[in-house]
Amino acid sequence: MNNTTSNTTSNGDKNFEEEIGALWKRKSKNGLTYLAGHVKIEDELGTEKMVKVVLFSNKKKTNEKQPDFRMYVSKALPRQDEEASSAPAEAPQESSEAEDLL
Repeated sequence: MNNTTSNTTSNGDKNFEEEIGALWKRKSKNGLTYLAGHVKIEDELGTEKMVKVVLFSNKKKTNEKQPDFRMYVSKALPRQDEEASSAPAEAPQESSEAEDLL
């Protein structure tokens, strides 16, 4: 049996294509659970780049045709003081601005 690493992930009998990103479960200061991470995209010239994203549950879903989750490009929050530097850049703001988007 060969134990070399590859760009595929094995899940039982299923093999998946090359990984395009990763997400981590996070919790905001006001208790909102969300996912944050990155996805790899390719621009029109074929250059790959990593884009930080956040994923929120769609709390405003009213029918089955609407998505269960919404994904946004993560933007760094402005730093207000030294304590803010220890907070993750992809955390939603304490205001309901991020929640209003859902």
